[in-house]
Amino acid sequence: METATQQIVAFGFLPFSNSVHYESGSDHGRAYHGLLREGMRPGYAAQDEAAPHFVGTELKRVVASRPAACGYRVDANGNEVFEVGLATTFLGDSPAQLPETPATAIAA
Repeated sequence: METATQQIVAFGFLPFSNSVHYESGSDHGRAYHGLLREGMRPGYAAQDEAAPHFVGTELKRVVASRPAACGYRVDANGNEVFEVGLATTFLGDSPAQLPETPATAIAA
């Protein structure tokens, strides 16, 4: 069962809005655009399997576990919505390097 997109008040750690599961032409994307037009703070949107990575309040990068997933900066001015695609780092490009001999910890 799909629920309607709605604005929620979160922790407020970041001074931006955020939209997850974002696709600009979808019902969810259109609902986010509508909230922006109504005065919600501009923010970031991420497709499935993508996420913005912040250090403090600064966006450091967008990461993804799916090669085609990406993030966006989204804002509105009156009735016009501006969406800017953000460079996204696919985390699968650099597989984790495991040691050849696993380390072991000895309990005291």
